[in-house]
Amino acid sequence: MEMAVIMKIGIIVFGFAMILAGFWFHSRKKLAVNFAVFWAVLGILLALAGVVLPMWIWGRLFGTWQGIPFLCLGIILFIGGFLISMIMSRLIAQNRELAMQVALLLEEKERIELELGEVSERYEKAAVCY
Repeated sequence: MEMAVIMKIGIIVFGFAMILAGFWFHSRKKLAVNFAVFWAVLGILLALAGVVLPMWIWGRLFGTWQGIPFLCLGIILFIGGFLISMIMSRLIAQNRELAMQVALLLEEKERIELELGEVSERYEKAAVCY
């Protein structure tokens, strides 16, 4: 097979793999919806680029078989970006959970302060009466 055909097939397959991975990890609650949509759109664009763009331009730029290492490097970079977005999704979820816990603690603190105010008023009234 020619290098251009291998690169085309690799780009198209990787584009569809990105789309499926985005939806899969979103369904498993490991990827936020905005990241899942970003990776799905990027996968669609990558698959369309593999279908539409002529690969003889890439073959002329890289040489006969030098495009394959660049394709592998691109795949590694995309996977790294995908893993970073999964980590960021987890951190965003943890941040939301912590914000909810802080809100609940603040509400409980206000409730306790109100109860303490009422109790101290009762004791002040009781002390003044004697």
